[in-house]
Amino acid sequence: HFLIRASAALEKLKLLCGEEKECSNPSNLLELYTQAILDMTYFEENKLVDEDFPEDSSQKVKELISFLSEPEILVKENNMHPKHCSLLGDELLECLSWRRGALLYMYCHSLTKRREWLLRKSSLLKK
Repeated sequence: HFLIRASAALEKLKLLCGEEKECSNPSNLLELYTQAILDMTYFEENKLVDEDFPEDSSQKVKELISFLSEPEILVKENNMHPKHCSLLGDELLECLSWRRGALLYMYCHSLTKRREWLLRKSSLLKK
C-alpha cells in the first residue's frame, strides 16, 4: 500500500515537473516529494522492525535517516525560501523529525536487547 502511494506521488511529481504552468510551485512539488519519501521509508522501516533489526542493518538505518533528511536539506541548500519551515510546513517537518527519531529509537532499543551484540559492538551504538 505504501509503495503504491509513493509511486503515485512520484508519478504526479514527474508530471508536474514536466509542465510549464505556474501551478507546479515549489511547495507543492516538495510536498509530493516528501510524501513519497515518507511512504517509501515507512515500508522499509516496517521490514526492519519485522526482522527485529538484523545485525547488519546499521547501513540501512543510516540510509533511511538520510532519505528522511533530504527534503529539509534540499530546501536549505537551494535557499528556496528564507524560512524553510514555511515552505515545507510545520506538519511535514514534524513528521520527518519524528520518523527519524522513532527509527533511531527502535533501532537502539532492538540492539540493546542483545547483550552479546552490545558487548562486541557498543561503539556502533554510540555512533
